[in-house]
Amino acid sequence: MKKELDSLEFDNWYVKQTWATLPEELDSLGSKLLEFMHTKSFGGACTTHFFKHGETEGMDGFFYFDSPMNERLAHYLIEKELVCYAGKRSFHGMKYKSWTFQKDSGISEKLMAIREEIKELLTDSQQRKETIKRATKLYLNRHGDMYLRWLFNTHRFGVLAGGTEDFVLKEGNKSFVLVENVCPEFVEAITELQDEDKLKINSSGYVLPGKKFKFSMWGKEGNDPLHSFVFGEEGILQPNLH
Repeated sequence: MKKELDSLEFDNWYVKQTWATLPEELDSLGSKLLEFMHTKSFGGACTTHFFKHGETEGMDGFFYFDSPMNERLAHYLIEKELVCYAGKRSFHGMKYKSWTFQKDSGISEKLMAIREEIKELLTDSQQRKETIKRATKLYLNRHGDMYLRWLFNTHRFGVLAGGTEDFVLKEGNKSFVLVENVCPEFVEAITELQDEDKLKINSSGYVLPGKKFKFSMWGKEGNDPLHSFVFGEEGILQPNLH
């Protein structure tokens, strides 16, 4: 196995992935990587996962088997739902966020169907942020309080707000990661809700309504087109944000 990793074939793949930009290139290189990850176990997680540096490591970006990984390729695999987050894994004595091949093609297909349904939201940063804000308020209106991570209990909200960043709460010199793998729009949305005094969040991610949060009658939100993002898995209605 070590010989295969050091072979010209693997070297050739690595050089090609370094500069890949076109969708067809990313698709071909991603398919080869997934096939390799799926069938090989040399080095444990070294070959079955790819990783991402965190802020504490003083570096940024993805890497695979000790080598920098094209960020476009990593995001392509994540956004095509071909890989799934596998938590923080040990690599050379340190723990990094990791992704591995999606073991259930049914889940991949379901998540891609959701992406297709809401593709306009995913490509419009402002609408995406406003949708996340409205969905968050809808959830809080129903429950009265919550943990921030509960928003991701539905696949639809997970696709809407998912990404590779972390939502971090800073208190003095301390930082607390409240939710992993969110998009920049999620960070902006929750930050704005806090600044607007609509939400209060503590260091464990526990959320309470702020002074300016306005509750509506239970059941009224059932007509909200965002209902399926936070309360159900059936269908999606495109939200009217105007």
